[in-house]
Amino acid sequence: MISKSRRLHRTDFLAVQKLGRKIRTPNLSLIYYQRITNNEQPARFAIVTSSKFHKRAVVRNRFRRKIYNLLNTSPLALRNDIILHPSRTMLNLTDAEIAALLDTVLSKIPLI
Repeated sequence: MISKSRRLHRTDFLAVQKLGRKIRTPNLSLIYYQRITNNEQPARFAIVTSSKFHKRAVVRNRFRRKIYNLLNTSPLALRNDIILHPSRTMLNLTDAEIAALLDTVLSKIPLI
């Protein structure tokens, strides 16, 4: 699980959805917003897996935990709030392929 300081809470989630920029790939959509207020906080995340992703909640939650684990182990830029929307096709990918996909998508976020 991801620590509380790395989680994106409801009010911030809504702000990122409203003000953020989008990056889309066939397997993953990402919305990011660069915070201005605090430079020292690490990147914060939210992963959205709706019932469109998979019918069973167990599968959705297991996949969400897998993504959070990969995000915990990778170094990321500060000051970003990030929302990830994975597509169903990501269920067929291996852990290494998911990690590579996350690295390529997160590298597209510009650093200011």
